[in-house]
Amino acid sequence: MSMEHGGEGEPGRRAGRNGNAFERILLPGLETAGYRWLKGIPDDDSEPVESRIPFFIPRWYGKHLRTLAGTLLVPDYYVWHAAKYPMGCLVECKWQQSSGTVDEKIYYRLHSLLQTGLPAVLALGGAKFRKALLVYYKRFDNSAEGGNLRVFVSTDDLIVAMNKGLF
Repeated sequence: MSMEHGGEGEPGRRAGRNGNAFERILLPGLETAGYRWLKGIPDDDSEPVESRIPFFIPRWYGKHLRTLAGTLLVPDYYVWHAAKYPMGCLVECKWQQSSGTVDEKIYYRLHSLLQTGLPAVLALGGAKFRKALLVYYKRFDNSAEGGNLRVFVSTDDLIVAMNKGLF
């Protein structure tokens, strides 16, 4: 289908593939850190929480998580670790390779993550983010003050943090 008929053209498909690839850069780091890929939160209460294996869930549909508009918040990953993230950590990856409306979407997602009160990671990748907005988004990183949000405005910084034990 052509773009003028409302279909997604090649640039849109390429951007989607690149965005998915950006999300997947987290997988080796999580698996290397000992996290297990699950489809849902385990309901086995037979073992103590401290001895449970860390896990992550892609596209987690946590029924209690809501966006600013009250709709279901579905993060790219839900990450759980007994010591680091006993309540879980929400991970959102956004890729921008061409000019568009992602800036407004990120503002909305950033504030939705903040309102959950859970630890969260917002990772931004791609070359087409407006520089002033990257500075603006980075200001919301409150992890140095003991807050719950980490914002990465470069893939390099995200990888370094993962290698230093982010997960």
